[in-house]
Amino acid sequence: MALCAVPDATGALIVTQATVENCTGFILLESADSMHFINQLFDPNFLTEAEYTVLFQLGVTMPVMAYLVAWGFQVVINSLSEKDK
Repeated sequence: MALCAVPDATGALIVTQATVENCTGFILLESADSMHFINQLFDPNFLTEAEYTVLFQLGVTMPVMAYLVAWGFQVVINSLSEKDK
């Protein structure tokens, strides 16, 4: 169960009765909450097949796009430096 805590004037955290959605301070998690989150990260059924497909496509296309953008900048910089000579 998550708790809402706000700092007082001395900087100490005071647990309030505010809900997590209305919390204006810090949200404190119990160890069971964090273990549930970690278990979800390693659960292969956490994401759908379509979401895994999108993640794979991003993982493949992002390096290719970064290479092409860097190559384009290199071509522009080389052509500008050749004009200065």
